[in-house]
Amino acid sequence: MLKIIQANTSLQTAIIQARITLDRAHVDSEITRMRAQVEAEAIVFQYKTEGELYKLISSTAWLNLTDDYFINYVAIRSMSSLKNPVYVALTGPAKTSYVIP
Repeated sequence: MLKIIQANTSLQTAIIQARITLDRAHVDSEITRMRAQVEAEAIVFQYKTEGELYKLISSTAWLNLTDDYFINYVAIRSMSSLKNPVYVALTGPAKTSYVIP
């Protein structure tokens, strides 16, 4: 009889632990889902705002930006917002050669 009581107690303890583990997993997954949703909404808002700004800048006549200047502006804005440095490798200018007749 004592063994049955001990077995039932162990079973109940295991069931309670399993419920706790499942509840924790559900809460953690919901927190992760909510964080991902908020981050996604923030990214969409950022790009939407950035797009509206670029549209305003490119359509403003008094700025008189050519396409090249506008692309430079966008590139500088993008580079300035990076957290890590960007390294660009460019080849040097062409060497000049003089031919003496």
